[in-house]
Amino acid sequence: LDGSLEITVVEQPAELVSNRFDYQQTLTQRFTEAVEAIPDDEDDEGDPPPEEGDPPPEEGDPPPEEGDPPPEEGEPPPEEGEDPTTTTEPPREYITRTITTKVTARGVVKGDAMECTVSYNTAGSGGSTSYIVIGDDAWIVKGGRYTEIERYVEPHASDLLYCPGWSPSRSESGVRPSTRPGRGVIEETGDGEEIERFDLSASDLVSIGLGGVDAGGIRVDRFHVWTGGEGPWVVKVDLSMRGSAAAMERALGAGFRAGGSVTIGLGFTATDFNDPTIRVANPS
Repeated sequence: LDGSLEITVVEQPAELVSNRFDYQQTLTQRFTEAVEAIPDDEDDEGDPPPEEGDPPPEEGDPPPEEGDPPPEEGEPPPEEGEDPTTTTEPPREYITRTITTKVTARGVVKGDAMECTVSYNTAGSGGSTSYIVIGDDAWIVKGGRYTEIERYVEPHASDLLYCPGWSPSRSESGVRPSTRPGRGVIEETGDGEEIERFDLSASDLVSIGLGGVDAGGIRVDRFHVWTGGEGPWVVKVDLSMRGSAAAMERALGAGFRAGGSVTIGLGFTATDFNDPTIRVANPS
């Protein structure tokens, strides 16, 4: 070679081996429900007992006259043409209910192994489950004991969707085209590190798989993604969106209260990238 050609070396992105994560999701559904109305108890039950001092019935009252009809027994027969099986629907009233479900998932990832604790809370009641996942194998951790499970079988499969809930990889999470370095706003963390904030929109929901075909009927109140580190990787996400139950079903699938409105809040943070102290226990 005579040196006339310039060789360009493309630097490969840093490999992400391990990290800690914290995922939080809030789902609020507001809907109207028909319930049986409770009638007001205005009528007195039965006749009052005779007051003390009321005079007794007079003796010698005349007997009933001849030809008077006997007292009627039971209900009268249905009129001709009337359906005897027809019943009256109980009165109903409509009330508006609001149900909020919160899910958190916290843990660590190292290679194809992960430790994660998933917690649920709905109307003040809930619970949590701790998992270890290594490849396709998974265990529940309870009281220091490991119970092997099928990770792709419910209810565990739904739990593990939240672990980690969002990928720190810009490519895997679908935000790479919208988070090109140098196009966001540089911010400084409390530790003095620089991260870059990107303000995304409803159209970005489609690219990450949360907006259906066109995010129709969904309003994004805020959608911020921060990147940082050598990757750069996704270090933080803050998303709030709302819409009708029908719009959310088109975007995310079934599972919402028909005719209602839905608000979804999502938060994610990833820290300690490639920390050599991160370990995942191996129960086998």
